[in-house]
Amino acid sequence: AKGEEEADAPLRLQAAQLLHQQVFLAYLTIAISLVGQLAFGTFQVAILTDITHIDPFVAVPIYLLIGGAGSVVGIWVGGKLADWSAAAAIVMVLIGQIVCFSIMLLAVHNAIAMAIMLFFSAAFGFGFSTPIQVRVLSGAKQAPRLAATLIATAYNIGIAGGAAVGAWLISIGFSYALLPATGIICSALALAAATTSIQLSRRGVA
Repeated sequence: AKGEEEADAPLRLQAAQLLHQQVFLAYLTIAISLVGQLAFGTFQVAILTDITHIDPFVAVPIYLLIGGAGSVVGIWVGGKLADWSAAAAIVMVLIGQIVCFSIMLLAVHNAIAMAIMLFFSAAFGFGFSTPIQVRVLSGAKQAPRLAATLIATAYNIGIAGGAAVGAWLISIGFSYALLPATGIICSALALAAATTSIQLSRRGVA
């Protein structure tokens, strides 16, 4: 089968596929975006209890469930958008993340607003996954298994980096209420990486 032949290509050829700008810039986009999401997400319970002032035993699980519902919706919508245009979906999702984190800087002080924004921030956060995976795999057609494995690596780097950045900011006196700002900055940087890659692809740069 064609897929098996591509997967069994020589290792040197597979490694060369990872050097395509569409592939490595997609990995960079994933890692940067996740840093912003996890700098906030790692401390979202502390934000909900200390800043939003909701009940830690009754309300917090409900808020986390709302975020989970947003994740499910985001994955479904992201998949639909990826079928239409993975590149456009990535741009739309990253812009959505910037908007969500910007609103969240104000929403953290209001329980109802925070519940709404947890849903939408999770939706945009998880809506990112399918389009970016499609972009990686379409850019590494002769190394699908290796490329797919490194998608998880990029996510894990972003997750670890985000938790570390969030912890560092808190340790130097950064307020929990300001942590969504990391999402704004990182999503903007991720958007810059993604749009650069898309423009290069349009110019025929591999």
